[in-house]
Amino acid sequence: ISDLNLIEGWSPAVLPSDNTPQEVKGGVPITQPGTYEITFIYKKGPDALLTTAVELYDGKKKVAEDRHDGFSGVKKNGHVYTLTVPSTVKNPKLFITFNMLKKRDSYGQITITKK
Repeated sequence: ISDLNLIEGWSPAVLPSDNTPQEVKGGVPITQPGTYEITFIYKKGPDALLTTAVELYDGKKKVAEDRHDGFSGVKKNGHVYTLTVPSTVKNPKLFITFNMLKKRDSYGQITITKK
C-alpha cells in the first residue's frame, strides 16, 4: 500500500474513501517559523482533487491549519493552502483532509514553498 508523500504526490492508491485526515509520510520540510504555501498541482485523471483542510502538527500539538474547500483539476480554485508557523517545529507532521468520497481517479503533485 502506498503512502501519501511529497515525492510521489497523490494517486487513487493513496486517496481515502472517507474524510479522515491523511498524514504526509517521508518527511515534511517545515521546521522554521514563517509562512508556507501547500499547493496541489493536478497532473492527470478524470477526477479533480477535492481538499478541505491542511493541518501542521509538532508531534501531537497542532501549530497551524488552513481550512477551506479546494479544487485542483483542469481548472483550479482554492488549491493553495497557507500555513503560518509561529515557532520552530521539532517533529513536523502534515495532515491533509480530502473530499474524495466516490471519485478518486486523480493524480498530482504536492509542493511546499516558504514565503
